[in-house]
Amino acid sequence: MRKQRNRVLGGAAAIAFATVAVLALSALPAGACPNSPTNLTAKACDSSVTLNWSAASGPTASGWVVFRSSTNSTPWNAASIPLTNSEIPSGWTEIVTEAANLKATTYVDTTVSNGKTYYYEVAGYDSAGIGYESHLASASPTKGACGTPTPIGAIGAIPAALLLGGVLVYQQHRRRIRRQNTAAAS
Repeated sequence: MRKQRNRVLGGAAAIAFATVAVLALSALPAGACPNSPTNLTAKACDSSVTLNWSAASGPTASGWVVFRSSTNSTPWNAASIPLTNSEIPSGWTEIVTEAANLKATTYVDTTVSNGKTYYYEVAGYDSAGIGYESHLASASPTKGACGTPTPIGAIGAIPAALLLGGVLVYQQHRRRIRRQNTAAAS
């Protein structure tokens, strides 16, 4: 008799848990904001910073917004979602907005100066608004970083080459090859 009672209570507990889970999921608004992007990295180059990140599981982002600060190295989290402009802390700027329609999970920031440190966070957006921010990533652009091409004058003369619009074009020399067919002797 006692075992049967425990089964009934266990079954009731399972039903209660399932009911709470269904109510919690149904409380989410349609088009809930995307979760935080993951694996944000910032790679500094000469006068640019390349950002890469991964989309999080959960609601799919329609696109991405990018935030930058050159003075504030403190990660921040929005007080509520969807994010509003009034929740962006002082010192942070939204450098890629929803209007930019950034779909890729990479972005190159070319509005930076060498020798300064920049801090970044990325968030996804969808029809419900801007979602949760990523973790913080930083980079300091440096002159000559990332294999910046050496000016042609610094490497000496390049024979048979022309510089047109910043692109090195090599002249092609063609050789004539003569082929002679001879009839086989019979």
